[in-house]
Amino acid sequence: MRFPLVIIWCVAFSHSLFGQARSLLNSDFETPVIGTANSFFLFQDSLVDGWSTTASSNLIEFWRNAHNGVTAASGQQHIEMNATEPADLYFDVCMFDNESLNWSFYHRGRSGIDSARLLIGPPNAEVEIIRFGTNNTSWIQYAGSYINTHGNASIRFKLQPLHTASNNLTIGNFIDKVEVTGLAPLVEFEQIQYNDTENSGGNIPKLLVNGAIPSGGLSIDLVITGGNAQLGLDYNHTQRFIIPEGIYDGTSNTALSIQSNLSISDDNLNEPDETIEISLANPQGNLLINDANCNGQINRVTTYTILDDDATLPIELSSFEASSDCQQTLLQWSTTSELNNNYFKIEHSLDGSSWATIGKILGQGNSTQTQYYQYMHSQVFSQSYYRLTQIDFDGSFSHSPIVSRAAPNCNLNTNIALYPNPVIKQNMVHLAINTASISPLQVKVIDVCGRTLFKEKVDSHHHLLSTQNLPSGVYQVVIETTNSHFIRRLIIQ
Repeated sequence: MRFPLVIIWCVAFSHSLFGQARSLLNSDFETPVIGTANSFFLFQDSLVDGWSTTASSNLIEFWRNAHNGVTAASGQQHIEMNATEPADLYFDVCMFDNESLNWSFYHRGRSGIDSARLLIGPPNAEVEIIRFGTNNTSWIQYAGSYINTHGNASIRFKLQPLHTASNNLTIGNFIDKVEVTGLAPLVEFEQIQYNDTENSGGNIPKLLVNGAIPSGGLSIDLVITGGNAQLGLDYNHTQRFIIPEGIYDGTSNTALSIQSNLSISDDNLNEPDETIEISLANPQGNLLINDANCNGQINRVTTYTILDDDATLPIELSSFEASSDCQQTLLQWSTTSELNNNYFKIEHSLDGSSWATIGKILGQGNSTQTQYYQYMHSQVFSQSYYRLTQIDFDGSFSHSPIVSRAAPNCNLNTNIALYPNPVIKQNMVHLAINTASISPLQVKVIDVCGRTLFKEKVDSHHHLLSTQNLPSGVYQVVIETTNSHFIRRLIIQ
């Protein structure tokens, strides 16, 4: 890296984390794009789709054709492993026990013969597969196969520099066109249960897909295998679903809704809740129904519950809502009139069908004014259903509509919002932290050269960042806690 850094421009792109994908994204390092030919640039690995580095700086060095007389083995760009320091370059693949794949990559020395090695295995337990050395006259392809004997697991592929011809630890070991092939794409339901009111008919099931889907897509059948809802009366359904061509990572980022194949009808009848059981069947080609998100569970079947919203109460219920933080769920409801209302029984369910009483709130008897109620449920589950059972003085009762509540995501990384983004220069940027509580945080802004421009303490859920002294460009906003840090990309126009 002993060359002057040229002035470059960077194009905007989206970063998608392929944590345990079945097909490697960005195999030939064509993104992020260096906008100037015959140049190089250091990018944070958070900006590099598909790849991570063990470098203490988190930087990966990209070269653009034909910097220093070197042309990429594939496309317009390649990387140098010995960047600011010798560091491993790696990606993870979701594999099943005894499953095999083929791997290949291109390697080249910079000023002579550089050497490196490939290690494969579970993270932090990788073993050496091949040790290789290549001169600086041409790219050489290295290839082989790997069989996973570690059970269903995440398998790490790690390229590790060993030696450079110049003995300079920041110079050498070019890599390009890294590929893993031979793994079939996977599909499963994202969840085993979904529900919504018949009036809304939303929250339609989604499919998780992991791997490369070829041109023309692949199809799979959505078969109705159970439930008490009636086709044509309560819902409409088509069986064949086409997964479009593309690369999918097995996460909700690339999940596909089946809303084009399933629609819910609102029949305006006072009736019990109804269910639709849907199973995956007859995958086309090499598509497999299997553990697409590599979590050890295969969701072949899902159940959609149509929550009846036509029930009537001897009270006029004007609202019934549930809101959760990471510790508890608050239920709130109100009535506009009550007649012989003795009390409310608050009921909870994990599946929308089996109910348990968790509390009791006295009613107002008879009232023609708006009354407000609330109840705090001190437990939070991944998915909860709530209903009210209103009890008259004579013991007669009726149920309210059901409200459902998914547990909030309490992971700080997924609850950080930065907006507006892009932002017009001179305007303020809002940093929102949507968790129940926050620990001491620090935010700092870093330019594309890795320089910290300023840092501030964050002590509230809403913090303002000034862009007044920042020129137009691309920046990284780093939110730091005592034990971790999270990165957001910021564009100033």
